[in-house]
Amino acid sequence: KAAIRKYEEDMVVGKGDYWSRYEYDLNKNAYRNDIEITIYKPNLNLNEIGNMWVQRIDAEGNVTNIAKLMQQGTSSNFTMSYVNETQTARNDAKLAEIEKEKAPFGEGQYNLQQANIGISDMFYSSLMDTRENNGALSKHFEYQVVPFEGNNNELTCVVTSAPVFKTNDNVVSRATYTKEQVDADLDNQLKQRDIASITFTPNMERGMTEYRVYKAQQGATEGGKKWEVALANIKVDDYGFLNPTFTDDITGETYEYVPEVYTAYNNNTYGCYKQSVSDATLSIKVRNMVASTYVSPDGKHYVLATIDIQSIINNTDKDSRYLLRVWRQVGNGEKVLLNGSTDVSGYGWEGTNYAALSTLGMEAEDYAKTDNNTFTLCDNFQAVEQAPASGAPGLKKEGDMVNIENVKYFATLYVKDDTSGKYYVKTDEIIPDTSIPTGISTIAGSAQVESVRYYNTIGVESSEPFKGVNIVVTRYSDGNTITSKMIR
Repeated sequence: KAAIRKYEEDMVVGKGDYWSRYEYDLNKNAYRNDIEITIYKPNLNLNEIGNMWVQRIDAEGNVTNIAKLMQQGTSSNFTMSYVNETQTARNDAKLAEIEKEKAPFGEGQYNLQQANIGISDMFYSSLMDTRENNGALSKHFEYQVVPFEGNNNELTCVVTSAPVFKTNDNVVSRATYTKEQVDADLDNQLKQRDIASITFTPNMERGMTEYRVYKAQQGATEGGKKWEVALANIKVDDYGFLNPTFTDDITGETYEYVPEVYTAYNNNTYGCYKQSVSDATLSIKVRNMVASTYVSPDGKHYVLATIDIQSIINNTDKDSRYLLRVWRQVGNGEKVLLNGSTDVSGYGWEGTNYAALSTLGMEAEDYAKTDNNTFTLCDNFQAVEQAPASGAPGLKKEGDMVNIENVKYFATLYVKDDTSGKYYVKTDEIIPDTSIPTGISTIAGSAQVESVRYYNTIGVESSEPFKGVNIVVTRYSDGNTITSKMIR
């Protein structure tokens, strides 16, 4: 039937060659499609055809004029010239490499009864910067010849098609935990996983031979920090193409990934939209520890630890802080969740979500999205001299130093991936540095508290604690003063 149809048409627009080169830095595909126009009806009267358009049609039916054939009088001679708008990729460096192998068809005069007319259509794809824009890319391009408007001759032709090997979907994520898992993690069980998962879905299964995946630090160009992830080539076999998923280690940066289709035909490559994945950092530090010389009737000293927890969100466009939890662990492995604990400067944190930990009057949204934040808390607990066999906190005084034994702090930051709605965690832990000078108080057992004053971060004094960070000054009857920090 196809052969019969060809004999019925006036002309054939035949496909010669097609090339595609993916431009990583521009995130575009550069195309070159060579086509040839041939008379198929030997008795076609060219003198009556007139001027013609050569057109490219995408899969959505959008038509672009790429060249015009201007008839010279009533002869079979035609002058071919390109439409300026279709020359956007003609000076592309990668397509220029192809010209060394095969020069493109140039403008000029042709006699249709004596030779075919060759046309090299060079153009860029639309931007592939988002999933939506990538989805709008054509799956193939067709070419046809039609008369100029006003030309009443009913010219007919066989249409040819050039394929496009696009990738429908590119999903990159490092978040694996659900909100339910995060909310239930009161015993510090969720682990940090510095792994990105990359999954992509091809548009077609035939014709491609493999996928290559590229990774770069966000904003890098092809001549900069781009490199190929060291993975086995993902091949396509005779049974079709299974959607590949693989993982890559990430730490401390924002990376972007893009899958690239490779075909054996002309070594063509086809890119996709880039997807970025970011990391957060968390660090916990015990800034100071103060122990009293006063011993309670059951033989315990009072210890105050000032703890700083710094968190950095590397990409606040994609990630949000959701929750911060801190635990104190003693030697027997028992962990105390300090969120909500009355051990924290005598005041509990109001709830367990991150918004409740805001300080200095910042709104919850500011805390969720600020790139760098340090949260400070003061932890009060009791310790006995020399660590007991039970593993409870122990205190050992050596001159002006105090060594705290059997105490360790853990912190977990839960970060929400705004795109997927899932979460990843960053963790840190620390054993208090026993070499830190402690400023040991000399509170006698008979000393009584005379006054407690609270100061906020701008120096305002009050007899009641402020909401947020407080500097607490406690004066005793023997003249000693203890200054500490607390958060309410």
